[in-house]
Amino acid sequence: LTLFIIYKANKEEVYLDIFLYMKNKESRNYYFVLTISILIMIFAYLLGNISIARIITTRNNKKGITKQGSGNPGTMNMLRTYGFAFAVFTFVTDALKGFIPSLLGLLYYTNCFDAHIASIASVTFGMCAVLGHTFPIVYGFKGGKGIATTFGMFVILDPIATLITFIIAFIVFYVIKLGSVISMIV
Repeated sequence: LTLFIIYKANKEEVYLDIFLYMKNKESRNYYFVLTISILIMIFAYLLGNISIARIITTRNNKKGITKQGSGNPGTMNMLRTYGFAFAVFTFVTDALKGFIPSLLGLLYYTNCFDAHIASIASVTFGMCAVLGHTFPIVYGFKGGKGIATTFGMFVILDPIATLITFIIAFIVFYVIKLGSVISMIV
């Protein structure tokens, strides 16, 4: 299902599967962990399928967000179409879709294994949410770009680096956008 590379401390053996690694631990029931992992992946994908922007715009306005603006059910289109408050709400809820499964993976696997395996599980479950957001089965595999969901996933792994990267990217894109507008005027 998902391949993990785990190096032992002496780096002589490489396990390509976390469950093969678990078989060598007498106290671990690897079928139970496999079942929990599959359930969390399914939960993460289905959680990613929930499009708050579509739900809000369909309830408030009979036209959905995909029929307005750029047609993308994301934060920027919500900002342009419905304003700042709706955009922030969309960003936070989309980020939570990546945050929650990543947190589940981190907490569950930290209790069972070491931090390295927990971070790999966290990314795996977060990516399931990103895939659910980008290719939602309930909307015919036409979803958003997954930027906010990916942001929520990375906040779990390294919050400070993620926030710094996000601020720098926001400033760079804002300056580029502003530079493009200024160059059109001049």
